[in-house]
Amino acid sequence: MKRRSFIQKASAVTALSTGGLMTNILAQGQMQNPNNGSGPFHFQKSLERARQAPGMMMHFLATKEETNGAYALIEAKAVPGMEPPLHYHKYEDESFYMLDGEMIVTIGDKDYEVKAGDFIFLPRMIPHTQKILSKSIHVILSISPGGLEQYFWDFSAPAKDFEIPGFPKEPPSEEMMKTIMEMNKKYGIVNP
Repeated sequence: MKRRSFIQKASAVTALSTGGLMTNILAQGQMQNPNNGSGPFHFQKSLERARQAPGMMMHFLATKEETNGAYALIEAKAVPGMEPPLHYHKYEDESFYMLDGEMIVTIGDKDYEVKAGDFIFLPRMIPHTQKILSKSIHVILSISPGGLEQYFWDFSAPAKDFEIPGFPKEPPSEEMMKTIMEMNKKYGIVNP
């Protein structure tokens, strides 16, 4: 194989779109891969992929667009008070790998104490919630299949740093609660 032809076929150009989605393009067309069409990718930690919400910082490691829909991966830090009410997901399974901290995860009618180094799987359609026991937690959240990460992106703002922001002094407005309920419906999140 001629050197120029080899370089054209072997070199991928990786571009980030404005939404933070990754597209792999070869000089001669779309990259084809044996892993369901998603090409290899690598990101360094960057504020461009980080978001903050009250009591939570998220760094989006992989999105459904980058994994051909297979999964999404988010590094998250959170403090007590940001935990969601009891809910379930119609479409996705979630998993947490605890890097630091401690929380109680309730799945169905069973409580699990999750500490640093522990992994827990939360199947879709089974109600779950969590209660943070430590000053903060640091987790890797896996969502399978991908898509629900957009929910977290939509309800957060671009990060100014990698720190966990505080909570607002006022409770969410009626308008915000209505928006949350609409988004829950859109993403198949049900509060039983």
